[in-house]
Amino acid sequence: MSAALIQFNSGDHNINGQNIAESVHTDGDIVFNESYIVVGDTLEAKKVYATYDLTVLGDLSADLVVVNGSLLVNGDIDAESLTCHGKFICTGEVRVKELIIDRFSVADSIVSDTIEASSDLFIRTTVDTNKV
Repeated sequence: MSAALIQFNSGDHNINGQNIAESVHTDGDIVFNESYIVVGDTLEAKKVYATYDLTVLGDLSADLVVVNGSLLVNGDIDAESLTCHGKFICTGEVRVKELIIDRFSVADSIVSDTIEASSDLFIRTTVDTNKV
């Protein structure tokens, strides 16, 4: 793994205006400057920033995730803090300390200390806020 900043700009491969990239494992930060679809087992970084939409076909693991567009994860999410300003959809379990979502959201299950939802939030199975 590398601790360098990795930036994704416009790429040669795209589908419906979204660029395609293979999953990355890094100790550094990742910045997606365009809409991206990431394909692979796990997208892993210290911090993940997306200027537009981000689709992860696999798991997402980071200390901090900030997405200005929509976020779709076809897998699980592990993060300290996740903020999504567009639609948020996760087909697996969301395990975060802090979840901030601004628009329509759907998740299979959520384990979080704090959930802040400014719009509709639909949970398929369970919500655990670690509070008694």
